[in-house]
Amino acid sequence: MARGPDRYVRLFTRLVLLAVLVVLLTRLVGFVVRFGNESLQADLAAYYTAGLSAAADLSPYVNQVGNDPPIWDGVNVFRHSRFLYPPLAAGAFSLLAPLPYQVVKFAWMTLTLAALAGALLLAVRLTRMPPTLDRVLVLGIVGCWFWPVLTLLERGQVDAFTLLLLLAALRLMQSRRPRSSLAAGCLVALATLLKLNCAFLIPFLALRRRWRTVGGFLLGVVVLLGLDLAVSGPARVSDYLFRELPRISAHGEGGTREMSLPRSTFAGVLAGVQPQKTVLDGRSYSPDYFKFVLNGSLVQALPGKLLRRAAVATGLPEPGLSQLALVFLALFFAVFLALHRRRGPPADEPVYWQSVLVVILLCGPVTWAMGAVWLLPVLPLLLREVPRANDSGLVRALVLCTLGLLLAGAPDPYGFFMLSPFGVEVLNGKYVLGQLLCLVGLFGLWRRRS
Repeated sequence: MARGPDRYVRLFTRLVLLAVLVVLLTRLVGFVVRFGNESLQADLAAYYTAGLSAAADLSPYVNQVGNDPPIWDGVNVFRHSRFLYPPLAAGAFSLLAPLPYQVVKFAWMTLTLAALAGALLLAVRLTRMPPTLDRVLVLGIVGCWFWPVLTLLERGQVDAFTLLLLLAALRLMQSRRPRSSLAAGCLVALATLLKLNCAFLIPFLALRRRWRTVGGFLLGVVVLLGLDLAVSGPARVSDYLFRELPRISAHGEGGTREMSLPRSTFAGVLAGVQPQKTVLDGRSYSPDYFKFVLNGSLVQALPGKLLRRAAVATGLPEPGLSQLALVFLALFFAVFLALHRRRGPPADEPVYWQSVLVVILLCGPVTWAMGAVWLLPVLPLLLREVPRANDSGLVRALVLCTLGLLLAGAPDPYGFFMLSPFGVEVLNGKYVLGQLLCLVGLFGLWRRRS
């Protein structure tokens, strides 16, 4: 007798979830159109102009605004470019050079959303959770609602692709086959080409004695370096390693006042452009579509500032971004090592590796809001564990992870000023705090299953 009402309740729930997903997906597609037509998408602009420079046989690490014709990303005011990655990556982006920038923008956003969908599918496969219709709808809803997804699309960053590569590597590791482990390491090396802090995964692979994957990473680095030397040439690779990389480690994409170009340099490229607008590939854009909290790393949050002050107070040189990142990485590695010795390695591999991904975010020298999409794989873990929540410790862990996802995924007062009555600054640390909550919650899920 009860099966009839239960069936209709389940049908009603699914219809509501589907309706919410359609509304949020429509909203997301609408923003894709607006970003493509109106926003510069500043990070994608840096990749595109680096590709233009590489295609013209110019250095992708120099602001080529003075070139004839000018090659400028629309926002960079420094003598150096905002491109941070190895020359091989610039060579890859040079494949985009023949395409109009607006075409590149829409193609990039489409691929970004596809990569996020693929990453969530891999996260579900990693948890070995049956992908029921209800769970797929919930994943879709959260993915479309998650505020960092909008920031990722608006800036045109690569975090969706690095997440997909790392989750694919973890999926290969799950099989425990030697060749799969080597291939997993190569994927980590490829992700590191796009985001250098992906290499922070390696100490934790060593901690778990995944030596084949570490070997695959080293093999991948050697292959990519050899390919870079062959494609870009030894001079450009050497210049990146010994000149550009130290600058990037110290300043990221920014720099000192002495590194800036005179304002007069930009008079030609901005001639006829409306105030508060910029230009790229002959089309006018807003430098940014909306303001949002930027930082997602401990390095540039209060803990990093305190370490800088402590170093200066003791007479030491002020540490750069990469030095602080390595300090925080060492601290988290010590925490993982202590947990290993106290509890033994966790039997739940997806929980362990998601904890490591959160640590990589927290330790990144320039982790921005867009990187918080790496928290989305926490959701399949929650969906898997909620039906099993049969003790207070597990419930506390799930609550912490949920709060972390809600805090990281919620809009901030820069995007919606009525969100907080205490001013916009109160949520400036929301991504760091959200990641820490998720990490502590994931630590609570480190438990052996009977």
